[in-house]
Amino acid sequence: FTIDKGSASGVAVQDPVITADGLVGVVSEVFLTSARVTTILDVANNLSVYNLRTRDTGVVTGTVELSQKGLCKMLQIPRDSGAAVGDLILTAGSGGIFPSGLVVGKISAIYPEANGISLYAEITPMADIQSVRDVLVLTSFTGQRSAGGTGASELPADGSSAESGADSESGSSDSSAGGAEDVNGSSSGSSDSSSSPDPSGN
Repeated sequence: FTIDKGSASGVAVQDPVITADGLVGVVSEVFLTSARVTTILDVANNLSVYNLRTRDTGVVTGTVELSQKGLCKMLQIPRDSGAAVGDLILTAGSGGIFPSGLVVGKISAIYPEANGISLYAEITPMADIQSVRDVLVLTSFTGQRSAGGTGASELPADGSSAESGADSESGSSDSSAGGAEDVNGSSSGSSDSSSSPDPSGN
């Protein structure tokens, strides 16, 4: 999907995109006044995560089949893991793209891998990715890989979806904030955006 804040508002490629409920995805393309977001349901996304209860680490990615159900997949879970349905999955923060501790989702099912060495889990995102309208773009945070990231900064913006291929829906909303103020008028540098995800999870 597309939001109505771009490079003119400080949004950059690889900025994390979240809601109050959890992680949505990452900015994948940036234009002057808009940006394209690739969600965690997309097969192109791979993020390091950990299980809050067991501390097991793994990688969350998307698959074509699961994305149609609004789910993603956690790989590389140890065979002897105590992971269980309902466990909360958070970002690990390695790689510098996502800060540590962002809520990704909850385990909805666990299965053995074909190799018999490890397990994988289906993850239900906490954010309602398939119908999300309002998002925040994290433009700066401690440990961010891109230059200039110190502290948690967000850029407020009401966003609009724009046509980007046959799968995108078109819609818009009026901008209610800009610069470094959120929709409540506090100085936090966040981007709050309305959007219409397309069926492919982008």
